[in-house]
Amino acid sequence: MRKEILRLQGDVVKILASKGIQYSDLRSALVPSADRHEAAFIFDSTEIESGMYGREVLKQVLPLLDPRTTQSVLVGDLLGDDQDLIVEILQESMILARSFTFRHSTLLYGVYINNLSSTTLSQLHEKLVAFPAYLGHIPTSFASRAKAYLSLSMANLFLKKNRTLILGHEGDRSNAENINITL
Repeated sequence: MRKEILRLQGDVVKILASKGIQYSDLRSALVPSADRHEAAFIFDSTEIESGMYGREVLKQVLPLLDPRTTQSVLVGDLLGDDQDLIVEILQESMILARSFTFRHSTLLYGVYINNLSSTTLSQLHEKLVAFPAYLGHIPTSFASRAKAYLSLSMANLFLKKNRTLILGHEGDRSNAENINITL
């Protein structure tokens, strides 16, 4: 198994290098740092007119990220059968931007970002308040029930290195291709 993992990592290193990205430059997005923060920013999807609420949320979040940093971004609806547990997690962990009435977790959409400076974390929270769908954020820098729950209900969308977003591609697209995807 170890041999297979090393082979796959070697493939990734080569593919990234062919696109001008050094794997080692992504370390800050892949390995937590004690002096940086992680947080999940939570949005009410019913406050967004478009059915493509994830796109609308990213249009608000991406311009607020520091273009000099490398980060991992996970997204997703807050899924789970135990709605009472999810309410407990939100109540104990979420720093509210505005009050809201919890109806169901699947109406909430999260954007989880790592490698945030204290300043960027504060600025994100303060500037997102202007977006009516923004409810608040959940600090996830340290182990908690919230961090465990969010890591199981969200999926990796991309790695951001400076101004470049690195996304997976369709299975039938060659790794040799280098295309831009429009949000």
